Amino acid sequence: MAKERRRAVLELLQRPGNAHCADCGAPDPDWASYTLGVFICLSCSGIHRNIPQVSKVKSVRLDTWEEPQVEFMASRGNSAARAVFESRVPPFYYRPSASDCQLLREQWIRAKYERQEFTHPERQEPYSAGYREGFLWKRGRDNGQFLSRKFVLTEREGALKYFNRSDAKEPKAVMKIEHLNATFQPAKIGHPHGLQVTYLKDNSTRNIFVYHEDGKEMVDWFNALRAARFHYLQVAFPGASDADLVPKLSRNYLQEGYMEKTGPKVRPLRSPGRPGPSARLCLGHQGLCGTRGAQSGSDTPSEGLRVPPFCSSAGTPARDPGALGAWKQNPEDTSCPEARASSKPRLLPQRRAPWGPCHVGGGVRGPRPCLGRPSAPSPTADGRLPEALVHHGRPQAHVLQRPPGKDGRARAPGWTEGLPAGRGGGRGRPGAAAQPGRPQDAFARGEVFIGSRESGYTVLDGLPPSTQGHHWPHGITIVTPERRFLLACETEPEQRAWMEAFRKVVDRPMLPQEYAGEAARRPRPGPRAAAGP
Repeated sequence: MAKERRRAVLELLQRPGNAHCADCGAPDPDWASYTLGVFICLSCSGIHRNIPQVSKVKSVRLDTWEEPQVEFMASRGNSAARAVFESRVPPFYYRPSASDCQLLREQWIRAKYERQEFTHPERQEPYSAGYREGFLWKRGRDNGQFLSRKFVLTEREGALKYFNRSDAKEPKAVMKIEHLNATFQPAKIGHPHGLQVTYLKDNSTRNIFVYHEDGKEMVDWFNALRAARFHYLQVAFPGASDADLVPKLSRNYLQEGYMEKTGPKVRPLRSPGRPGPSARLCLGHQGLCGTRGAQSGSDTPSEGLRVPPFCSSAGTPARDPGALGAWKQNPEDTSCPEARASSKPRLLPQRRAPWGPCHVGGGVRGPRPCLGRPSAPSPTADGRLPEALVHHGRPQAHVLQRPPGKDGRARAPGWTEGLPAGRGGGRGRPGAAAQPGRPQDAFARGEVFIGSRESGYTVLDGLPPSTQGHHWPHGITIVTPERRFLLACETEPEQRAWMEAFRKVVDRPMLPQEYAGEAARRPRPGPRAAAGP
């Protein structure tokens, strides 16, 4: 009898709607909630176990099923359950997929079954009222510390504001909903509820990083931002359907990783036997952004320093004064196993700035401080620091960023390498190889617009025959009306992934408002434009 009941449950998976997880859409679910009547994947079943007062789960293939449970599953199923629990989902509410972070999937499941927000619309007020005010932990632009800041979102003004003090009369920053994007980046921010918000400031991409200890609060903020964007787009595009507007509410990165990049004059990227500069790229839907380090006004390297070992097993970068002191006494010794395994020294331009902790992204080899992952390659022989690109995609199209100001400090949030800050140095950008102690910075170092093929943009497999100095063998050439950008990947699968991601954007026709973004980012005549990013 037990086998027959299990076989009956397995047959229910063949019904329309039951072949994918009821919550995240993952294929071939092999778990089920026998109190809700839905078939779910293994990942979502773990979330259901955390709300036992609402949902009780069993394995479709391994557990024993009782006859009443089988009958209930047969009477419900995923399609019938969605008709009940998702009957009033607002069009702007983010429906997570299997690839989304744990927080989004958990709050989606709790909103459906535990809080029943989509069967009782009055419970949607926290993110649908058009106004939201509260405190979030925001990462400081310069000191990297997370401090509590007051945020105010108002649809009437079409802006998200934040204040340095709760009693401040004037906001520290005003972010227009028109140019705002939000995406969860827990690994990048170092918190499971971490949200990255980007917007345009003086035609440059500005990044802020926030989180809240309460996961529901953070997801409510995220959906409130999407609601504000949705209502703005309804006014801006009165003839567009909800299905046309929803993909424009928020966008995730399409691709992220390290690549080598040459300068505009195709100077050698490395000296013999040493890897060249890398690029940490994020390809999404707002642009191609990146960092590039070089000493201001000079291509001559100053005296080199070896990077001290900073390692942390906690998953977040942390300064270790003891390790730094020991390293100063004996620079040849490293406490990082990965650094010990490498025989190549790492030389850096000497700068007057304290060392910072190391937080590196995966995918690059080298004798670097690490957090259990390989770090970025060393500077070039001419004293240039590692380059990094962060790709956000269109609709501000693709952006490859340049140094932002005369203070010499980088503004490109990202992975940090443990490099000393100083003139021309980069502190990285979210997901980018960067400089010291700054996993995320406020600005990237320059931006390059990448439009559609019809406007003269394209991506080519390989590098021109005259290209010199690249260490990685798998090249990519991005062609814009102004110049070419030469990139190189370490492995062929990485190259294929990047080529596919770039081609998706280049093959997409540009929208009318994107032409304005192209004009704003087009290089202007002058020595800085000639120097390239």
